[in-house]
Order: sequence, then structure tokens, then C-alpha cells
Amino acid sequence: MNTITITILNDPEAVAKFRADDLEARISERRINSLIPNTGNTPRRMLELLVERRLNLSEIKLLLLDELLPWLSQGFRATSDASFESYIKANWINQLPERCSPKFYIHNVGRADCDIVREELKRGKEAGVITVEGSVVNLKENGYRNHRKLATIMKACKDYSELIARIKPDIAMLGIGPMPYPHSALNCEYTPESASTGLRVLDLASRKKLAYLFGGYQKVPPYGLSIGPRELIHDVKELWITAAGTQYAGSVSHALLTATKSDNYIKSSIGYLITASVAGRDRVISIVLDDKAAEILMEEGNRKQLIANYHRNGINIEIRDLRNAG
Repeated sequence: MNTITITILNDPEAVAKFRADDLEARISERRINSLIPNTGNTPRRMLELLVERRLNLSEIKLLLLDELLPWLSQGFRATSDASFESYIKANWINQLPERCSPKFYIHNVGRADCDIVREELKRGKEAGVITVEGSVVNLKENGYRNHRKLATIMKACKDYSELIARIKPDIAMLGIGPMPYPHSALNCEYTPESASTGLRVLDLASRKKLAYLFGGYQKVPPYGLSIGPRELIHDVKELWITAAGTQYAGSVSHALLTATKSDNYIKSSIGYLITASVAGRDRVISIVLDDKAAEILMEEGNRKQLIANYHRNGINIEIRDLRNAG
């Protein structure tokens, strides 16, 4: 029976240290050579701790989990502080001596821009060559010629998917998106399990979550790029899912308790990552939560339901409650 571990710690600081200690050990002992870090408030302290430890990442390949498309009319560029590429560089890579820097792979989408993408999406839908399935944008082959920016984006995403398949990243670090559809990366509302790396339409909840970076959700780019569930399920060796803070309690409980339902893809893009990733294979999934993020999930009735539901699906849940340990 496959096992998923859920580790519960006292607070965000303990969560950051737990993840940093694990990653430091693996890098120092050369047990990993590739990593997909996530961005946001939860991993920020972990990165601070890793920077303090001055790890040598020169043999590590870093891949970008997701990214917002430039929106030039709103002043957002690929080099803006709010871009996820800039976050990884500012909080980690640029803090290291050049000789210790990793190889960092980003998407090559050319002069992509949200306004141009919006216009091409409109024309493509009217022409019947573009469909949007949940958050996933699909461009038919006969639409490439007349939708050149979208074609460039699609090719860049295909190239990135092939890169992931070649590298086989050791770890993908994921957060949990906001309700009502807790998601991984930018795989927002109703992203199917089969979706590959590609262009995504951000839902309102995701844009509101990012509003503090842009001075309002209306200024948050409506489109982004994301590694897809298909790569996260089939090409990545370990999934690390981490959440800290009471604002994640509802998302954590919803995502994990609905993961085994047959319609899990309309509940969360976290749920099917968990169940599909371990089904019939030796796969590591590590979930680390602080006391507040685990609060609803660990209520007695929910805890029993969680264990029973997963057990019926051939998945063992190991809950490691390390609050107040040591």
C-alpha cells in the first residue's frame, strides 16, 4: 500500500526549518540534482534559511513551476519584481556567489503580452480553433498560422514539457491555492488531470490572492504559464506540498478530503495529484503543515474520514504530529 506522509508542526518557522533542513541534507549529500521550487509567502522563510547556509547549487537544475504573462499596458514585465522568475532570483539565486549558482531554466515565450493573447483568444474562439477547458487554453494545429503569439507560447510550453521529461526533476515544491478551487501552480479552476504544461487562464480567487503584489486584483495578469498535472504526476519523483497559516486551513481540508472522489478534478487540482501520483507506483508525497493550516483537517471527524477514504483507495496516510516535539 502506498503511503502519503502528513507532518504537522507548531508554526511557520518550524515548517520553513523542516523543509530547509531536508533540502540542505539532500543537496549536500548530492541526493538530488534537479528541483522545481515554488513562490509566495510560505516558501520565503525557507529560502532565507537556505541562503544563510550558503549551499553550493552549481550542480542543481532549477525549473520554474509557473509564471505570469507580461502585461505591458499595466506596467508588468518579465523582469518586474512581482514576476515569479524575479522572486526565485531575488530570494535565492542572486544571494549566492556566482560559482554556487544553479542552472535556471525559464520559458522562452518571446514578446508575449496579455493584451495580445486576449485578442488572439477572442479571434481563435470565434474561428473555432481555440478552446478553453477549465483554465487550460488549447490551440488547434490549423490555428497556429493566424495566431502567432499563442503559437509561440504553445511551442515554448511544449519545449518546457519535453525538458521536464528529460530532466525528471527530483522534487516539485507546491503550495495550495485559495478556495473555492485549491490548486497547484496555476492549474486553476477545473484543470483536467491530463493537462500538460501550457497557457492558463487565472481564476478570480487566484488574482485576488496576488492582488497585494500589484495594487489590486484588476492589475494582476489574467494569463500565466504553468507546469501541468501530467508532468507533476508522471515526470517528477517527489511532490512536496507545504502550507502554513490559518488562511490555508479551508483549502487544505477541502483538497485532501475530496482527493479520492471520482469528480476530484472539479474540486481541486491538488487532490488528483495526490491520488494519481501514488496509484500503482512507488512515489513519495510529503505534506507539511503548521498547526493553523492543519486545524480543520485534524478535527476528529475529518481525520477519521481522511484515513478511511484513502485506505479504501489503497493509500496509507501516515500522520506525524510533531507539535511541541523536542
